[in-house]
Order: sequence, then C-alpha cells, then structure tokens
Amino acid sequence: MGKGFRADDTAGNTGARTGCGEPPDGTECYGGDQRANPYLGALHEVAYGRPSLACDLVEEYRPFLGDRLVLGLINRKMVTPADFVIREDAPETFADEAEMRAKRPVEMKPAAVRAFISAYETMMRQQVFYPRLEKSVTYRWLILNQVRHFGQCLEKGDGGYAPFLWKI
Repeated sequence: MGKGFRADDTAGNTGARTGCGEPPDGTECYGGDQRANPYLGALHEVAYGRPSLACDLVEEYRPFLGDRLVLGLINRKMVTPADFVIREDAPETFADEAEMRAKRPVEMKPAAVRAFISAYETMMRQQVFYPRLEKSVTYRWLILNQVRHFGQCLEKGDGGYAPFLWKI
C-alpha cells in the first residue's frame, strides 16, 4: 500500500453497502469501557485517529446485526444502486482525509443515509435475551455489556472473554 489514504475496492457492489452495516459512527463499541486504549487493537491496523480496538470489538456483531440490516434494506428495496454516487475516476490514494471525503469513490445519497440510520436505530432498540444478565436487553445494551465484559477480562488477565452466542 502506498502513502496516503486508500479507497476501498468494493465500489458499486453489495460489499460497499455492507461496509455501512457497522455503527454509523462506531460509538456502540467505542465508549463502552474506559480501561483499555481504544486506539490499540488486535485485528485492525493501528492508524492515526482510528479507534482500532472499537473496530475489533464491532466484528462480533457485524454478521448478525450489520450484514443482516444492510441485506434486509437491499432485499426490501429500501436501498438501491440509485441511492449511491459512484465516481469511476476516483483516485486509489488520497493526499489527506479532506481530499478523500471530497473524492470518495462511493457515497450514499442523503435520503439513503437517513433511511439507513432510521433502520439502524429501529434495529438497535430490538430486544434479545442476554444470559449474562438473565434478562432481555436491547441490542445497544447487549453491545455495551459485552464491551464492559471484554474490559473486565483484560483487567483480570484471565483470557475468559465469552462472546455472545447468537441464536437463529
């Protein structure tokens, strides 16, 4: 990879849309526990300004929440290819983040962004049984509690993190 910022290679396909399936601003996993440095992760490369640990933690939820949300929006035709601006002439690398924002290869139109965020918020208010607390919680609380559980495991150093097991 060269210098500067690099565009994703998924322009114009479902992969570009499923990339939107993680929290719109990453906050679901970012603020859940203050014991760990959010910029040091294990799965995502350390990069200036990127909370790599939060990016790592969101991976546990991406298939069930993120991909399911995006694929559901596509299947119900709530998001279509017409909802995206695709710039065929976008460069592969950018001098800085401002240039990347101005020339990004794929961009969701504002109406689609609003529809996505509305669907995301509706999904995050849904309830699921959480065995650790022995009660039903929203997906947002599930994530918050799992992030706190992760922090406790780091603090104890016992390697006893137990991921949430999705029941389909």
